[in-house]
Amino acid sequence: MRTLNRDWKNRGLVFEREMLKYCGGQFRVLGRVRRQIDENTGRMLTFRNGCVILDGLYCTGLGKRSRLFCPRAPYYYWREDWLRRADPDACLRRVNA
Repeated sequence: MRTLNRDWKNRGLVFEREMLKYCGGQFRVLGRVRRQIDENTGRMLTFRNGCVILDGLYCTGLGKRSRLFCPRAPYYYWREDWLRRADPDACLRRVNA
């Protein structure tokens, strides 16, 4: 929370309140986001400070009334400042257990 301003943003990227339930969990990085199309203008936006998407973590629309029953289910964008790398040895032990 130290990296967020009063609007729950970090360098323009919002931390959705629905994302709080995933804090402390362990998830695989699915990919890095470098560009996105602004749906309002059609312009290509480039992220100067990239962000990542995590496997299986997407918006369910339950965190905001305006998104209830939203069928889109977009991935959340995560700043690397909000994440900690997992210990690779611990991950291997879990896989081999």
